[in-house]
Amino acid sequence: MDSNMYMVPITNLVIESVFKLGDVYFSPPYTQAENCDLSFTDSITQAEFEKIQGYIELFNKSNQIVMTNTTMAIMNYENLSYQNIEGASIVIDRVCEKVDRTLDYLRLAYCQMGNFDTLPGLPGFVSDGFKTVYTWDNNTNRFNIVPGEVTLMIQKGIGLMPSNEPSRRDLDKIDWKCVFSERTDEVFLNCRTALTRINEAMYMTNLNAAFIYLMTTIEMLADKDTMLRFDKTKTKILPFIARDKTHYFELSEYIKYLSQSKRTEIVHNGKNIYELYTDKSQVLKELFKVTCLITRYVKVVVALEIHTYDELEHKRNELQRDLKV
Repeated sequence: MDSNMYMVPITNLVIESVFKLGDVYFSPPYTQAENCDLSFTDSITQAEFEKIQGYIELFNKSNQIVMTNTTMAIMNYENLSYQNIEGASIVIDRVCEKVDRTLDYLRLAYCQMGNFDTLPGLPGFVSDGFKTVYTWDNNTNRFNIVPGEVTLMIQKGIGLMPSNEPSRRDLDKIDWKCVFSERTDEVFLNCRTALTRINEAMYMTNLNAAFIYLMTTIEMLADKDTMLRFDKTKTKILPFIARDKTHYFELSEYIKYLSQSKRTEIVHNGKNIYELYTDKSQVLKELFKVTCLITRYVKVVVALEIHTYDELEHKRNELQRDLKV
């Protein structure tokens, strides 16, 4: 497949070294010549670091813009053409989606639902209000802007500065495998979609919508084709995350509480989530707990190398027997 080099700006993301997540490189918007302290993690080689430095230098020569509080994502991706602004927007969305799914790894590690102050910006959104990416032009030997539409995004906080930038030791972690595995089986893709939905919910300023989105994510993991009652949903999820029989029934009561006392009140009775808790900190704590239920299930199922729903059902029955539930 014919490919091309793309650069995608990410505001509100500050890093101090060059590293690689999946097949996407991340770099500060400057070179070692400009900042002698710039280095790279062992996720890349010296040769890769020098190559990325070259791209950053060429980008800065091609585009005389100031990138403050910004990280550049650099990757080879399908060579996409466009004829008009609508076509350019499709190109931008596809390239940015690839980078956004890569950022899932950092958000899952460092960000929490409802805490907008430390979220990185969405890929491609820049301070002038446009959503855009840059593509390498072999004819002119420069990075050219792909003209995007005005898509203003106003965001709170200073953004994300990871305390530990990704390195080679992360490759064997289950968190890495959940995000970057090349598996294409039905069970993994459903789990990966659940992680995507968590990341999407992080940017929802209406926490009612975020809560409902997370609850429907649990339903999706339980059965992607059929809408189940929550009393059936929990029997699909809990065997994989319960430590023992006592823990199983504790989690069962918690999910029953979420469904009847919170979800029903918000979805069917029109209540605002803030009416159901004493203060915002309690809302955020609840969202965090629901997120943990989802990520725990995903990690266990991915680690078990389950590829089909028949295998998943067989393993679920086995776990239920072991738990005596």
